[in-house]
Formats: sequence, structure tokens, C-alpha cells
Amino acid sequence: MNKSIENEAEKKVCIHFEEDTDKEYCLYFTGKGIEHYIICMDCCEDLDNLENNIINVGAEHFDKIRINIWNNIGMKNRPEIKVRPTKLKFEHKVLMDIKINERILDIKAVGKLSNFIAIAITELKEVIRIDFSNNILKTLTKIPESTLLNFNEAISLHISSDGEMAVIVNTYGQHGIVVDLKTNKILMNLDRGNYCIEHCIYPIAFLKHKGRQLLIHGTNWNRLDITDPKSGELLSLKKRSREETDTPAANHYLDYFHCSISISEDNEWIVDNGWIWHPLGNVVAWSINSWIKNNIWESEDGESRKIICVRNYYWEGTICWIDNNTIAVYGYGDDSDCIIPAVRIFDVRSGIEIKWFAGPVNSITFDEYLFSFTKEHGMSVWDIETGEMLLHDISFCPLIYHKSTKQFISKHEDGTFVLSQLV
Repeated sequence: MNKSIENEAEKKVCIHFEEDTDKEYCLYFTGKGIEHYIICMDCCEDLDNLENNIINVGAEHFDKIRINIWNNIGMKNRPEIKVRPTKLKFEHKVLMDIKINERILDIKAVGKLSNFIAIAITELKEVIRIDFSNNILKTLTKIPESTLLNFNEAISLHISSDGEMAVIVNTYGQHGIVVDLKTNKILMNLDRGNYCIEHCIYPIAFLKHKGRQLLIHGTNWNRLDITDPKSGELLSLKKRSREETDTPAANHYLDYFHCSISISEDNEWIVDNGWIWHPLGNVVAWSINSWIKNNIWESEDGESRKIICVRNYYWEGTICWIDNNTIAVYGYGDDSDCIIPAVRIFDVRSGIEIKWFAGPVNSITFDEYLFSFTKEHGMSVWDIETGEMLLHDISFCPLIYHKSTKQFISKHEDGTFVLSQLV
């Protein structure tokens, strides 16, 4: 991957930061790419004379100011959103043979299959398998009333890579279940406790390790564990006593709220989009292999654990994998009040930011191109190397993407689905 545009740019600050690096500042964007200056509040009020007050500084000096994110009280102007015209376009096909009239609470693609297969859960509590490649829809099971899931609150669905198991949780709730999609039996009942869960997306993800489909899941606000859902074997909890981790005086106590987690495609790295008090959003990453093989406390304080980025009051921007070692994190800015549409690219092994560019909206996914989409914005396509927008299609916002077939699915209000592909 190319060097950061920011790293190649000159570092400039107003003259008032030449000696004093610990004072309130704002970021002033020049309108040329992502070029920006750090300027003091007096210079913010006197922009007409700004160019006379700007000096070049070294990267170390610049970063010393920038690292004090609590001193950043905003932005002046916005970075340039770069556009490169191309012949790329989306082809859309309405699938008239399959239809779901009820509201879909969540839907996920089974990414490892050659056909476009997805699993959905509806407001009728039905788990449905949809083969979009062959226009086949099948109801697999209905979630029994006896579970502790609250279907009046937000529901999230997660699918194992082989499509054989599903996890259904309350997105901001305490409980969840693991369902065997072959037998329709409930394999596990999940409980992550109830401390501050209304602020935390349920931390849960499937992991394939040595041929086994494992589950990483929250068991407390500051604790993740690994379980084999089919056998019930605990790979972490039985090895880590709560006395060693769960009180502030413990050797491995973690003052961190786990939120949404994401696993690299090679199942080697995990990224956690969580937070700490006051609150401060903290994206962190660590090695799964080290966690399972070498250090049972890797998720708390292991050597591979890296802080990726920190933002005041902001920890719900989407994250997607660019490759097995690189992630894109939505949003540029140091505080929830000034997060702007952008992506930041990081190496999870080092925690180093490689580059960032302005424009992509939240949500994001990657496959050769970066795709960003919302209902208000529609879909846009980005060159990850240059940071240029290559296409903007306002006509659709997809529900899911299937990497094997390179197709998106969206849903019309009449219950029909639309298959979209970039050509």
C-alpha cells in the first residue's frame, strides 16, 4: 500500500505553537486534498492573516500537538473530496420470484459459498435462508417464545462462515442465542451482563480455528471469551479466573467496554470497537493466535494488543478489513461533534495509521474497491489507493454484500429484492 498522503505532506502549524504545544487548537483544512494546519483559537478568529502566521515543523513536533486530542475543539473548512470519472456502473436486477413482505430485522451473507446465500431474521421471529442465485427461499425455524431475546428492541444476526450456525442477539441488550441451522436446535444461551449495555453493540463474532467453528462473545462489560458452541467447550474462561481479571486490583484488570468486534478473513486478528471512561472511543486490535496459543490474557494486556485510534464520545463508526492486516475505520476527527465522512487506514500489527481520505459515508465494505453507503447518500465507490470517488449511485443502499459473487442485495418496499453488481 502507498505511503500516506498526510505523511508526505508538510507539517504546518501557526506560529503560536512553535514553542507551546499544549493549548487548544483547531484543524484548518486548505481545500487541497487532506492538507491541514494546526492553528490556535486566536488564528481561528483571524483567518485573513493566517498565511503570515503559518510555519513548517517536523513530524514529531506536529504529532506532539495532535496527540492531545482533548485540546482539539473543532475544524475550519473541510478536506477536498477527490473525484475521478470512470466508466464504472451498477447493473440492477429485480428478483421477482422471491419476496418477503414482513420487516427484516437483520440479514447476513454466507460469504464462503459460491452461490449468493443469505440468512435473515424477520419481525415474525422466523429465520429464513435465501438463495439469491437460484431464487429459493426457505424458512428454517422460528425463535421460540421461551428465549430471553426482546424482539421489541434492535436485533443483530451473525452467521458462521460455513453457514451452519447463527447467533441472534439484542444489539444493545444482555441476551442472545446460538442456533444450529441444520437441526434448528438452540446450542447456547448467551448472557453478557447488563452494565452499560445500552451504549455497547453486543461484542460477538464467529472464528474458524483449526477446522473448528468457535464463538468469541462478551461475558461481561470488560471480558471476552471463546467457546465451541457445538461441544460447549470453553477455551478461555476455564483458564482465566475472574479473580485475576474482574476487579481493579487484579493483575489483568481491563478498564474497557467491549463493543462490536470484527475478525480478519484469515482468522488471525480481531478488532474491537469499544470505549473507556470518560467516555473515549478506543478501537483496539490483537492477535487471535497469540490469545489462544500463547497468552490467555492477550485480550486484556498482551503484547500484540494495539490501540488503533481514539475519539472522544465516538465508538460506533463502521470498520471493514482491506486485507488480513489492514483495516478501514470510518470517520475523521477527534470528537463525536466533529467527525466528518472519511476513512482512516491502519495496520493492525503495528497500530500505525497508513493514510486517510475524505468522503466515504458510514457504512463501509471493501472488495477491490471501497464501497460506502447510507439511505440518504446512496452508494459510492472509492479507489483505496488514491482516495478518489469513482462512482456515486444515489438509487440504492444495499442490505448486504456477497464477496464470492461480488453482488449486493437491497430490498424494495413491496418485499422484492434487487441484485446489484458493479461492472
